[in-house]
Formats: sequence, structure tokens, C-alpha cells
Amino acid sequence: NPFNPVTTFNYGLPNEGKVTITVYNLNGEKVTELLNDTQSSGIFNMDWDAGEMAAGVYFINLEVNEIGGESYQQTQKVILLK
Repeated sequence: NPFNPVTTFNYGLPNEGKVTITVYNLNGEKVTELLNDTQSSGIFNMDWDAGEMAAGVYFINLEVNEIGGESYQQTQKVILLK
């Protein structure tokens, strides 16, 4: 999954919920927040333009709190090459 400088990732929501997508560096420090909003159910695409970031390993964390339902999160490791 190496990329330079833009990566796209897909995610699906079975139900409406508050979605937060955050990028962390290898030290666990928050680099940027790509999304913090309520979304309806469906399939979504998110682009991250990391052109201003240093090459290295990053973690993209997706956290979902469904309206009146489940909460879950998923983390994906990505590698930015320059």
C-alpha cells in the first residue's frame, strides 16, 4: 500500500453514525483529522493528500458511533514514499 502523495481508502457504513477519520504518525501522535461528521449508511471514499507530510509510516483510524447502535473502529497502516 505505499503511496505518493495521495491515497484513497473506502469504507462502508451499515447504519447512520458519527464518523471520525484520524491520521497518526508512527509515534502515535495525531497528524490530521480527515473527517468528523455524521454520515448516512452507504459506501464512501476518502482521499488523503499527504503531499506536505514527511515520508514514513502512518496509521489511518476510522471510528464509527452508530446512531442508537454499535461503536467500532478500524486502523489501517499506510506508507508514504517520496
